[in-house]
Amino acid sequence: MTNINLLKDIRDLSSKILRGIERESLRVNYSGDLSNLTHPYALGSALTNKNITMDYSEALLELITGTNNSVESLMEELLSIHNFVYSSLDNEMLWHNSIPELSSKKDNDIPIAWFGKSNAGMYKHVYRKGLARRYGRKMQCIAGLHYNFSLNEEIIENLGYKAKDQENLKNQSYFKLMRNFIRHSWLIVYLFGSTPAISRDLIGSNVNIKDLEEIDKNTFYMPYATSLRVSKFGYYSKVQSTLDISYNSLEEFLVGLYEAIRKPWPDYQNIGTRYKDEWIQLNTNILQIENEYYSMIRPKCLIDNNDRLINSLKNKGVQYIEVRCLDIDLDSAIGISAETCRFLDAFLLFCATEDSPVFINNEYKEHYENFSNVACRGREPKLLIKKAGSQVPLKQWATEIITKVSDIASLLDKGTHKNLYCDSVLNQLRKINDQDLTPSAMIIKNLRDRKISLAEYSLEISKNYASLLKSERNLNYYKYKENAIKSHEECQELDEKNEINFDEYIKFLQDELNEHFNTH
Repeated sequence: MTNINLLKDIRDLSSKILRGIERESLRVNYSGDLSNLTHPYALGSALTNKNITMDYSEALLELITGTNNSVESLMEELLSIHNFVYSSLDNEMLWHNSIPELSSKKDNDIPIAWFGKSNAGMYKHVYRKGLARRYGRKMQCIAGLHYNFSLNEEIIENLGYKAKDQENLKNQSYFKLMRNFIRHSWLIVYLFGSTPAISRDLIGSNVNIKDLEEIDKNTFYMPYATSLRVSKFGYYSKVQSTLDISYNSLEEFLVGLYEAIRKPWPDYQNIGTRYKDEWIQLNTNILQIENEYYSMIRPKCLIDNNDRLINSLKNKGVQYIEVRCLDIDLDSAIGISAETCRFLDAFLLFCATEDSPVFINNEYKEHYENFSNVACRGREPKLLIKKAGSQVPLKQWATEIITKVSDIASLLDKGTHKNLYCDSVLNQLRKINDQDLTPSAMIIKNLRDRKISLAEYSLEISKNYASLLKSERNLNYYKYKENAIKSHEECQELDEKNEINFDEYIKFLQDELNEHFNTH
């Protein structure tokens, strides 16, 4: 059951939430070809600029907002960052789809992100070289959007968990939220999945192409798919599917993550860490570092200097959670709408207040199976998914969840004299009652009706948004310009500061991790 009474006495509830966004997008030219240019100097150093960096590839931008206590300010900041990026691009634009168009590129043509010659920069670069060897460069160009979410102390204290101290209360509250998110994440994929089709060149050798149907020679789809990006056809690791990392507590999560970082994997051992004198991956373990864990939701905290996430989580506890299963929204110039953000706020609060027993007897496998089935078959009429071992209609369970989320939305709207949160939930209910209103259904209809490929469709949208974003005035232009200049200075200082060589740096980080976990 959902105990909304835990939240009823909190005034201005929506302002007690902090949210942020990380949006990935490839730089392409106006023909849609992946950029071969280095990271634009005007955007600052990818290593030290907090708002604009790169993900896997030199061409894969990652735009990062700060934390915001309102959806309105969050949208304004994300738009402002986009405006600055477009003012800094020369004859390039952002590819507005999670699925890239790479048919003209061989895998080795895709440039790996470079972060400078400092040890911290080289660490990021070698990590990405390892990803290339493990999964291929094309898969790493698939883009997503992450929604970061945290609760203030007043909300956490009202959640009703029994704990020894504030830190344990906070950790337990976030893990309770994450367990429920895993239970219900299939609903997010159904409602917001926007990748029902995929380009031929992204289909890996580990999947059966007979499971897909053709729209044209370069575009494959599944008739009822919602998000092939998060399925075995998209951003997927067969090796990681063997992991059993617990979300029952922070302690169990960290033990599982540490084991994955320390456990060698035969295929990666065959690759090795060096080719001649060149580093090609950080290590030969299941995960090179914790960032390689491709989960739908992750606990996060702020990281000091060059510390590792796993160490920081152990020292500080969970400070926020990161939702990682969102596709780029093709109907929004900045990749996500205010309406989606409001629904996520209400949905995540529902996850925080709903009863959330710990996972037992591999229960999580049932939830991952639901997630996978909805990603590939979510709009299938009368689709059944698993609930506590039984089969139930997706529509029935989705309606039950939406009803509870609606109660949370009412509390978020309370005192605002508006119904923005309730309206966001109502619009999602419409998608549940009519699957043709989902983004995935509308994309497939568009491709079929217009008889165009996914690449043509994406290029058209990208050009339209490029024109829109270039034309808008950016009131924060000089702030981002100053940040970019400062980031270059900080990067140069790091480049000149190396006190130990890279081999010693790798050993130092590994020894520090082992000592941290063996002595606590």
